[in-house]
Amino acid sequence: MMKIKMYLKSLKLSIKVIFLVALGANFSCTPSLEKEPLYLRIDSQEVFASNISDWDSLELLVPQVGCNSCINLLIDEYQEHHIQTKLNMIGVSRERDLRLNYGEGFVTNPRVQVHTEIKHRPVSIDCFERPALLLSKADTVFYFCFKTDEVENVISYLSANE
Repeated sequence: MMKIKMYLKSLKLSIKVIFLVALGANFSCTPSLEKEPLYLRIDSQEVFASNISDWDSLELLVPQVGCNSCINLLIDEYQEHHIQTKLNMIGVSRERDLRLNYGEGFVTNPRVQVHTEIKHRPVSIDCFERPALLLSKADTVFYFCFKTDEVENVISYLSANE
């Protein structure tokens, strides 16, 4: 009888230890509580009516694959006008293709960041293969997806306000 009581006490202790270890492992595997920014779409009139100083930061989000005429024109204009705004090239499968298409100067430009992953996934999904201008204010990212006929306006807006 005594052996049975001791066995049950050790079993209770073992269950508590297993529970605490499982609970601790659960907390250690939980992702950090880093706050995800709020993404809001903004129209072109609001963007072009604003001043760059109204925003905390700006960046261009450009997919490698998508509207070729729009992307090519944007990158050509970006380089020609020496735009200072950061350009994030996303979904890049082969950096060599960027070198061939846009030159070594584009890939080595410190303002250009090349990513294999998709950054700002909500924007990437909404804009679907089109570039976007991201305008950040506090923990909110406003974005404007644009087409080929709007590239000149975006470049003019950036170059006039830099």
